[in-house]
Amino acid sequence: MNHYENFIETLMPNPPEYAKVGGVWDKLSTKKEQMRDGLHKLLAIMPYDIITLNMWNRLIPEWMQSICDLIEDDDFSEFRILLSKIFEPDLRPLPFNNEQLYQFITDNLTTGDETKISNALDWILSLMEITIPLPILLDAFSKCASRISQMELKRNNENGLEEEHISLHVSMIDIISQQVSLNDQAQQELKTIAEQIFSTCAIILQKPFAHCKHSCRNPELDEFLDCLACQQSVFVYQTVARLMERLSPKQELRIVVHADEPIIDWKTQIADISSEESSDSKSGSSVLASVSDTLSSSLLQKSATPQNFELHFQTATIHETNVEFVGLLPSEEVCEIA
Repeated sequence: MNHYENFIETLMPNPPEYAKVGGVWDKLSTKKEQMRDGLHKLLAIMPYDIITLNMWNRLIPEWMQSICDLIEDDDFSEFRILLSKIFEPDLRPLPFNNEQLYQFITDNLTTGDETKISNALDWILSLMEITIPLPILLDAFSKCASRISQMELKRNNENGLEEEHISLHVSMIDIISQQVSLNDQAQQELKTIAEQIFSTCAIILQKPFAHCKHSCRNPELDEFLDCLACQQSVFVYQTVARLMERLSPKQELRIVVHADEPIIDWKTQIADISSEESSDSKSGSSVLASVSDTLSSSLLQKSATPQNFELHFQTATIHETNVEFVGLLPSEEVCEIA
C-alpha cells in the first residue's frame, strides 16, 4: 500500500488502527463523536485542493453510507449541518461543479445494481434538506426508472411482490416532491423544468411496481390496511397528484391570507367604496347645482339694476427721507509754491 492509499484510508469513517491517534481516539468516545470528528477533519482540508475527484468519489459514498447506517434520526441534525457546508453551493469549499459533486450518486443510479440504487436513494434522502439541482436529479431518475424494469429484483416470498422494487418507486417520487418544495424560492425555474418533472414521473409510473398481478386476498391480512404494496402505491399516486397541483394550479393568481392576518371580505369592501363614491358624486352635484343657482340669480339681479360708471383718481405722495451715507473724503488741495 502506497502513501496515497494510506492517506485515503485515514480519511475514511472507519480508519485503520494506525490512524486512530489523538483527539477522540485517546478517550472513551461514542461512534457518533468519532464520525463527527472525522467529518470535521475532512471538511477542514477541503479548501486546500487536496481532495481530487477520484478521491471524492471514493470517500463520500463511504461517509454517506455510514451516516445512514449508524446515526440515529435524533442525532442526524448535527451531521446535516456539516453536510450542508459540503454540498450547499454558497458554502462548499470543493472546486467541483454540480455534475462532478453528485457523480457518486448519478453513477450508482445509472449503472449500479439494485443494492447500489437503493443506497444512492438513501443518501439523497439523508441530504433531503439540501437542494440538489433538479435537472441532474431528474435525468438520473429517468435512466434509473428505465433500468428497473429490466433488472432481476428480489421477490417477497409472503405475497409474491418485491418490496424493494416498490420502495424504489416510492423513494424516487418522494425525493422529487421534496426537492420541488426545497426549490420553492425559484418558482420561475420550476416552471421551466415542469415538463421534465412530469416526463420523469410518467416514466417512473409506467414501470410496473410488481412482475405479477396483485390482489389483497391473504386471509391473515386486513386487505388494504395491512397490505404494504397497496399503501405504497397509493402514496406514490397521491404524491404525484399533489405535485401536479403545485406545478399546474387551477388558479395561478390568487390572494393567500395567512392564519395570523385578518380575513377581509373584498366583496363587501368594494361595495362600500362604490356606495361612498356614489354618495360623494351626488353631494358634489347638489353643491354645484346650488352654486350655479346662486350665481345665476346674482347675475340676473346685476343685469336688472342700472350701472353707473364713475372715474376715480388715486393720488400718491412721495416722502423723501435722509439716507445716511459715509461722509466724502476731503479733497486734496494742491498748493503751488511761488
